[in-house]
This record gives sequence, structure tokens and C-alpha cells, in this order.
Amino acid sequence: MKIETATLQETVKRAIHFAARISTMPVYTHFLLDTREGTLKIGAFDFEGSCLLDTHCETDEQIYVTVPAKLFHGDILGIKEEMVDLSVDEQPHQLVVKTSRHRSRFSALSGDQFANLGGDHDFFLVDRAILDAFERCAIAVSTKSAISVLAGVHLRVNNGHIETYGTDGARAGCYTVAFDDSGDEHPPQITIPKKSALNIAKSASGNGPLYFATDQRTLVIKTDDAIFTSQLLDGNYPSAWSFFERSREDYSTITVSGSDLASALKRVMVFSKNMESYVVLQGTENSLIVRAGDAQSGSSQIEVDAVCEKPFTLAVNVGYVYNFVTLARNMDVTLWVCGKRDPIYLSGSEFHNFDYLVMPMDIRV
Repeated sequence: MKIETATLQETVKRAIHFAARISTMPVYTHFLLDTREGTLKIGAFDFEGSCLLDTHCETDEQIYVTVPAKLFHGDILGIKEEMVDLSVDEQPHQLVVKTSRHRSRFSALSGDQFANLGGDHDFFLVDRAILDAFERCAIAVSTKSAISVLAGVHLRVNNGHIETYGTDGARAGCYTVAFDDSGDEHPPQITIPKKSALNIAKSASGNGPLYFATDQRTLVIKTDDAIFTSQLLDGNYPSAWSFFERSREDYSTITVSGSDLASALKRVMVFSKNMESYVVLQGTENSLIVRAGDAQSGSSQIEVDAVCEKPFTLAVNVGYVYNFVTLARNMDVTLWVCGKRDPIYLSGSEFHNFDYLVMPMDIRV
């Protein structure tokens, strides 16, 4: 079958996120190529999630094989010609990739080893902003947590919205997406692994409608050219929403350029031992002072312009703040601060649905 190189390259770039790099089972490190329904579909799945991407390239040729994902991905991305020809040689069983100047052969296995990546489900229409929610809330999730449910992104329906949360106990993110919950049924509370959330956010392209479905073990997301699945994490998710529902009446604000703050944090991090170290944030009337280091290894202090309602001095985890600011570096960032044991809220001037908080560190500064 012949297919445009650009289409094939774009599809394998989307699918590679779901292929495991290392596994004793080839199915986790392979791509599925399937033309049984008349168009070329490319699938991949690892231990936590899967994708099945439709190129919408019609063909009568029957291909139903798996090939090593990393090799296929690298080979296809290197092709310069406009068209690619894909075919299967039976003896030996190989997938052949040809252009006018290029030929590659890949050891092929039967596609039967792949799980059913589709299936029949009752889907709910969801705003595509949920993909932004996955990506942004994932920055507050740590895969190192001893509590498995905290290694995931949580979704719940509340008051006409799907609320998406990520937290590791010391920071949290919340993104709200409009959702019509007036019907008799709506998606239940679920938690999906951080990796699956990021993979889906990276791979779900286009502007068409997006649909959700769930069962007891799996989340299924369908778009006009793809089906994604993710396993669900078991456990009771902590009530992270209670922090975002707190009154900020006693809080004061400081507003600073996101790019200035990102630059300052990046520079002082040289004097931090690692991304888990702390920096001191000191707000004055017209500036925010960022400092890090100690008497033994040295220190750095950078002052950036800011608008501050009330002076303050707090210590925070440098990595937690930097992760947020890198997302908001093209806008103004506002920090809501109160006492030394109260959460610090961060918002971006263009983040209308996304809030983030970090707990200050109990360090004498």
C-alpha cells in the first residue's frame, strides 16, 4: 500500500509515546499496523495505556502485523521522499518499507498478540480542554509516591464541571472543564496514571469532538482519528479540592513577570543541591527577591520587578515553583501568600481554569 510520508511520520510520532522502551514482551515494544477495516491504523500499548491511530489512508491490501516500534519510528522519520510503500513478505515474515531511494525490512509478528484497543462503550462528550488539564495537573504528580493513587491524575464531576487534580501531598494543581452533568449518568471519579495522562495529551491531535467512557478498570478516550485507553488506579484519592475551596480573604498578592521569575529561579538553582532544595522568596514593595545557597557552597540572590501588596518571606521547594513557572513564562504570574504554614497559590494571567498551590517549607529564613 502507498501512503504519504508526512502522514505516516506524524502518526508514528504520536504513537511512539505509548510504546515501552524496554520489555521482555515484544508486544509492549512494538507497533501494530492494521488495515483490516480498509484504512491503515497504527497502535501501541505499554503497561499503563494504549493508542490506536487511524491515518484515514484507504487501502485494499491486508496488513496485520507488529514491528519493533523504536526501529520503525526511527526509520520512517528519516525518509525524505513524498510517498512510502508498505507491504508484507511472508517468507520470511517481514514488513517491507520502500520508496524510490529507500528500502527497509522489519521482523514482523502477528497482530493477534495485541489486545482489543476498541470495544463498545457508552461515551460522554467532553471539552477538549481536558487534554490541557491532563498536562498541567500532571506537574503536581510524583511517580515516586508510596501511595499508588497519588501517582495519577484524578477526575471528578462537580457542579457542571469536570475537575482535574494532581497532587503529591506537598503541591497540587486543579483545572476545571465545562461539562453538561444534567443527564442521568456522567463519568465517575477516576484516577489515571501520570504517564497515561501525558501520553494522551501529547498524542490527541485535531480540533474535533472528544468522548470519554469508563468501566471498572479502564478509561477510553475517542477522537475523530484515534482511540486511547488508560488503566485506572485503585484507592481513595485525597480531597485536594478542599484546598482550592478555601477562602483567600486573608491572603495578599505579588505579581511578577513569568519569564523574569523563571529566569531567576533557573539561575539560583545552580546554588541549590537539587530540584528538591528550597529557595527563599522575599516580597518587598516593588520587587521579589529570590535567593538560594548556604555559607559552605555559596549563595545567589536575584531581584526582579514585582507589584507586592504586603511584604513577606517564605521558603519553598524550588522545583515545585519552577515547574509551574515554566508553563506560565509567557504571562504574568500572581502568588497568593499568607502565613508560613498556609498554602501558596499560583495563577497565570492567561490560565483562566488552572490553579496551582505549593506548601511552604518549615525552614527558618
